[in-house]
Amino acid sequence: MTLYRQLVIVVVLVAALMLFGTLWLSVDSTRDYLRTQLASHAQDTATSLGLSLSPAIARGDIATMNAMVDAIFDRGYYRSLEVVTTKGEALVTRSLPVRVEGVPAWFIEWLPLDVPDAQALVMAGWQQAGRVHVVSHPGYGYEQLWQTTRRLALFYGLGALCVALLGILGLRVLLRPLHTVEAQAQAVVRREFPIAHKLPRTRELRNVVMAMNRMIAKIQAIFEEQALAASRLQDAAFRDSVTGLGNRVYFDTQFANRLIAGTDSPGGALLLVRLQELERLNIEQGYAAGDTALASLGTEIMEAVFRFEHPLVARLRGADIAIYLVGAHREDVSEIATTLTHADKRQMTGAISVGAALYDGRQGGEELLATADAALREATSHGDNAWVCHPAQDTGALAGRQAWKSEVVAQIEQGGLALFLQKVARITGEETLHSEVLVRLPSPGGGLIPASLVFPVAQESRLGQQLDRQIVSMVLGALAAADHLPALSVNLCRESVAHRPFREWLEHTLSQHEEIAPRLNFEVSESIAMGYIDDVIDLVRIVRVAGAGFGLDHFGRGFGDFAYLQTLHPDYVKLDAAYLCDLASNDYHQFFIRSLTSVAHSLDILVVAEAVEHDEAKTVLAGLNIDAVQGHAVARPHRLDVPA
Repeated sequence: MTLYRQLVIVVVLVAALMLFGTLWLSVDSTRDYLRTQLASHAQDTATSLGLSLSPAIARGDIATMNAMVDAIFDRGYYRSLEVVTTKGEALVTRSLPVRVEGVPAWFIEWLPLDVPDAQALVMAGWQQAGRVHVVSHPGYGYEQLWQTTRRLALFYGLGALCVALLGILGLRVLLRPLHTVEAQAQAVVRREFPIAHKLPRTRELRNVVMAMNRMIAKIQAIFEEQALAASRLQDAAFRDSVTGLGNRVYFDTQFANRLIAGTDSPGGALLLVRLQELERLNIEQGYAAGDTALASLGTEIMEAVFRFEHPLVARLRGADIAIYLVGAHREDVSEIATTLTHADKRQMTGAISVGAALYDGRQGGEELLATADAALREATSHGDNAWVCHPAQDTGALAGRQAWKSEVVAQIEQGGLALFLQKVARITGEETLHSEVLVRLPSPGGGLIPASLVFPVAQESRLGQQLDRQIVSMVLGALAAADHLPALSVNLCRESVAHRPFREWLEHTLSQHEEIAPRLNFEVSESIAMGYIDDVIDLVRIVRVAGAGFGLDHFGRGFGDFAYLQTLHPDYVKLDAAYLCDLASNDYHQFFIRSLTSVAHSLDILVVAEAVEHDEAKTVLAGLNIDAVQGHAVARPHRLDVPA
């Protein structure tokens, strides 16, 4: 029970006790007054009648005595009136039954009105001739007492009600700061850190609120310091200080993982961009000018590859910047290289050369780098702002790229999706947190095209929203048809997240599936969350209202302050697979994973390691505070049956 309710009960009880106590005293005083009045009335009547009867009793005139007694008794104010001799013999006797109309029997029993017997002597000259006994009728007294009690009860009841209401309102005002403190405590549990700026006037409550503010500020400072330390650690290890892009270590770590993503189906391109005049700028204008030119080139590159999902951009050495794009083809390379080598732009930051190599899913990383480097040397030999693209050794798989793309677009438009599920389980035990929905499309040459290539084509063709709508609708249908299915997580693409019409559609759709929505999770990649923070905040609001979960994919892939986790507060994050490369022997990756999980756990966010393919990595992750794992070491994907 809350303190407010306890205090309200106390106020009501005190008001009730005051009501009944005061009412009882008032009623009892009224009863005593009426009893005294009845006794006085009876005594006055007895005395007056005794004097009036003296001549008649002296003469023995019984008729006169009866007449005089009847004259008084017939008024109805007396219960009994009796004249007796000195020996106790009754001369005249009159009595009425006690009938009280309009007064409840329980009231008479609760408040008995005892009427005393009033007596007076009847004298015959100087001799005592008899006595008069008079008892007043209590009916009028009870009626008066009942009416008075009702009026007093109503008056005191209204008074007590007003006191109680004023007390309750006063308590609400006085305890409002405690509600603020309670809301702050609940927010801290959710890892939010609100500060109460309006302080109460009551000294004790003011001290409580101020102490709470200090505690929250301290907790927030600890979290921000922890998040900043992790961000600085990531920057120091993986970020180039000049361009703000990834460095060679970051490229090597991510490159191998991105190549794996492109092995299921043809598609991928590596571009090497060289700022030709860097050495001259450093000599003639100083290193600051060279750094400025490199930073400008890095910005141009990021703008050129912005439309691609998760582009890998890193400065390899000196004047060379590498770009790797999963799912990119020659047309993409041509567009990017032409944009970068545009003559008007190059007048601003200096001439460049671009060498590119296409990836067919079979080359190794060193081979692909060597091919791109050879293309870069050839482009440099052609002069300023030239570019060269070397195809893969086997061009047969790429020859039908346009037909393959058209087939993918047709499959998306026709809804020919195949959904697979891969379990995400606790690292300790077999408890399933959820299963991620993996999207596949039938390949023109047979087999299935993975999502890593489906989504780039969908976004390039502006079909991302349509694809996500199909996936969400199919998943909702599957959950409605099968109660045994675990919670399912759906990845949303950038186009869907960034467009309000899709978010409005999702909100409406989830509102129509209130019972199923809590069995759904929605994921977006970290790059989307950091690039479209306002849109993602709105998405999180929609998801939370529906009761669904929210997660971040590829956590740790980008650069930025991890404090954004406090704003989004996802239920879980999925650690980028690049950190699992050589995990058992890479002490730095282990330390970095511990730092990332520490930041997430401080916000009660679960950390999931994705692409865990071997038990050895699972064992190492268990010692790094990872909560759950996903990959072949846990379970292989299996097809989801979707009702027609």
